[in-house]
Amino acid sequence: LAPLYEKALLVVNPTQIGTGLKIKSVEAMSFGRALVSTTIGADGLEEGIGRALFVADSAAEFTDYCVTILTNRDKRHHMEDEGRSFVERMNERNESAFRSALLGKVRLELTCPDENGPA
Repeated sequence: LAPLYEKALLVVNPTQIGTGLKIKSVEAMSFGRALVSTTIGADGLEEGIGRALFVADSAAEFTDYCVTILTNRDKRHHMEDEGRSFVERMNERNESAFRSALLGKVRLELTCPDENGPA
């Protein structure tokens, strides 16, 4: 997908149904592409709305945001930078949480080993 993202000036995620984090939205931002998404497509990414991505739930909003991104190079570049930074920060938080959970599990196993072996 990298060659396609390199050619794109923006990515649109018109997702209408679904739950949880939308990996395609994260993927677009990680490739440094400005993103316009529905509220559902931006689920879990609320912190980045307005800086790393725009949210639109009508055709008129999608059109306005896409035209803004395509005609305002400075805004587009700013969103691209913000998107990459947003994903990096998100990954750092997730990695930190994973390490903390893993360390807690290891400490627990070391202090209270299960007689039956690992779970």
